[in-house]
Amino acid sequence: MGLFDFFKINKKRNYEPENIDEIFNLAAKDITYRPLFYRTILDTNLYLLTVTDEEGNNETSKLKVKNWDDGKIPVFTSTDKIFENNIITEEENYIMVKGRSVFENCPDDTTFILNPYSIPSKVFTPSEIKKLINGELFKPDEERQIKAGKNILISSPKESTTVIAEAIRKYCSTRREINGAYLALMEDTSSTELPHLIVGLEVKSNIHEIFGELTEVIRPNIANGEPVDMIDISRDTKISRKLKKYIFKVYEL
Repeated sequence: MGLFDFFKINKKRNYEPENIDEIFNLAAKDITYRPLFYRTILDTNLYLLTVTDEEGNNETSKLKVKNWDDGKIPVFTSTDKIFENNIITEEENYIMVKGRSVFENCPDDTTFILNPYSIPSKVFTPSEIKKLINGELFKPDEERQIKAGKNILISSPKESTTVIAEAIRKYCSTRREINGAYLALMEDTSSTELPHLIVGLEVKSNIHEIFGELTEVIRPNIANGEPVDMIDISRDTKISRKLKKYIFKVYEL
């Protein structure tokens, strides 16, 4: 099957997981879905176990979140996950809090364990939580501009890039801001740099966030740390016209 056939067959085959547990299961197996997992966990209602510490009399009590002896705090995506595998067999008190509030209001040194009695489970480290809240978990690499007068050649990517094309397609299906994605080989004939991949994206918004996420998604499939450029082709420019005219789409909405 040729690369054109791959693009033609797959560009409309989108799959959208419906809930956090489904997304979590996908993300544990496929890096393509990890940005979706991190975005979704912030807007998901999470469940924390609680204990009531009574002080003085029954009218004054303070709600405390239960933590383990090592200080880690268990957190769950549903009440079913609290009792999964019968690790906990007695009744538990719990509260439901939006994921963003859980992470924003925790002390800086807090470590959470998501669904600790289930498979998959996940550790959220303090540094990871900080980057997640600050929007720095996925950041695009160095930005550069293509200067006027550069002779840029655009050509079709090789058959070996079908794995990357599939990763891009799956990622795009998780972001409604993306209208289209193109994959090509780009060569600057005025430079000694070897031809390398370029991804062109037609997007409605959040382009820098998308660049950062997509970089992490395709990085494991790039041999020897070779560069991959990404470019916003939502506007009508010379290079966007080249991509749209000569290179087949990896994805379209």
